[in-house]
Amino acid sequence: MLLRCFCTLFFLMVWGTSSLAQSPCNASTPTHNVNLSSSSTAVWNSGSIVRDGNCCSGTLNNCVLFLVSVHPNSGGVILQVYEGGVPVGSMTYSSSCGTTVAVGSQMCLTGSGPHTIFFCKPGSNANTYIITSFPKPNLIAPEVKVNQNCSASLWVEGYVPGSVNWTSIYPGTAGQYNSYLSCTNCSNPVFTPGLSPPTYIDYQVSGVPVSTCNLIYSLPLRVYINPARMLSISPLNPSICNNGISVTLTAQPSGGSPPYIYLWNTGEITQSILATPGNYSCAVTDQSLCTSTIANSLVSINATAVSINAGADIETCYNVSAVPLNATVEIATGGQWIGGLGSFIPSRNSLTPIYYPTNAEKLVDSLPLIIQTTGNGFCSPVNDTIILYFQQKPLTSNILHN
Repeated sequence: MLLRCFCTLFFLMVWGTSSLAQSPCNASTPTHNVNLSSSSTAVWNSGSIVRDGNCCSGTLNNCVLFLVSVHPNSGGVILQVYEGGVPVGSMTYSSSCGTTVAVGSQMCLTGSGPHTIFFCKPGSNANTYIITSFPKPNLIAPEVKVNQNCSASLWVEGYVPGSVNWTSIYPGTAGQYNSYLSCTNCSNPVFTPGLSPPTYIDYQVSGVPVSTCNLIYSLPLRVYINPARMLSISPLNPSICNNGISVTLTAQPSGGSPPYIYLWNTGEITQSILATPGNYSCAVTDQSLCTSTIANSLVSINATAVSINAGADIETCYNVSAVPLNATVEIATGGQWIGGLGSFIPSRNSLTPIYYPTNAEKLVDSLPLIIQTTGNGFCSPVNDTIILYFQQKPLTSNILHN
């Protein structure tokens, strides 16, 4: 005679604990950890499980216990008997050995758990189980930031596809900024700010919830719109000295939604790095939904060393009023004359000035003038010296003639 069993699946939730001391099942009940915390729509598949033990103070026998953790955005789970000897007739599960819910239907949960779920039915045949979480109505965030020079994806979950509707409600009239969205009846619109947008826009997102656990028919979302994010690297394309080692590169972002996050192609995450010759790039993101902004810099090395030539030494008379100078540089962009109490016309920063010595300087036999390179890039300055030789007035004797 074939006996048909009408079995019951019981579902029990014990908030915030997975301890068997607080479990509704005894120690001989097979126990499995179920981690559905990766997303609000996660799925867990068991292997083949043979039931044993008992639950609900021994009133239910041949059980299996699941310790289930869910994502914060989950509204609950659905348990299904996937493979094995599935009994004929109705199967239900319940909360706290109480109200029953049909197998394959939604069981509402509050919090991330772990939640204690158990399944009991007569017999000891092996079964495979699937536990799936489902989302509650939830936005990407209550507030998001978008920069003016980018587009960003928004999303909402927990509503029946096709029932979602996005409408701007502030500022201006309802729907005034719907044109900033790629679609208004989808779950994942792309937001692109127009010209001269307001500092923020409030949207109302509505739809039919997929779960009867969380009857949230509409949610608010505020989108802050910040200035365009710009990025440069300083110095741009520097050259280091031929005997140099490295140069400091600094990423210089502006605008956007600070604070900034840095990622160089070297893997470094600081705003500044030490760079040897080569190609460098830095990707900067911020607190917005926008993708990264990238800037590049090429560090090269000078084939020639920085040098300066003050010119050949000069011999001149003691009564000369002006001495032309003529210095030349390599790699550096200029020079500055050091020393000398007289005047350099047009200035000490000219490579070819006219030097006007003081009267006191003309009385000495020699006067050294030093010129030092400027505009050295990342090389150390070098200098050179020119000597002015003043021929003094010849000595004469007084001869009296009768």
